[in-house]
Amino acid sequence: MYALPNINTILKKAEASNSNHFSGIAKVLMAINMGLATDNWDDVPFSQASLGVENTTPAFDAQQTVYQEIDALLAEAIADLGQANASEFSPTSTGDIV
Repeated sequence: MYALPNINTILKKAEASNSNHFSGIAKVLMAINMGLATDNWDDVPFSQASLGVENTTPAFDAQQTVYQEIDALLAEAIADLGQANASEFSPTSTGDIV
């Protein structure tokens, strides 16, 4: 859960630079983290989790809702990772190998 702000930063930068591969990677990382959180603690803050100081008491989302969001994130990640990368930034063997 503590990684969500960093993952959101990756996602925003990936979308700003049109790097669908890094966008897909960020979505997989988010799904992994949320899956671990909801597996361990049942209901967890997800929709409001990374708002930071804008909301220091985020509402908890039901575990079923979190699993649905995880499925949606993974479907988006598969689509992102399957596209040709339109950006100069790409995770390759010579670049950032996430």
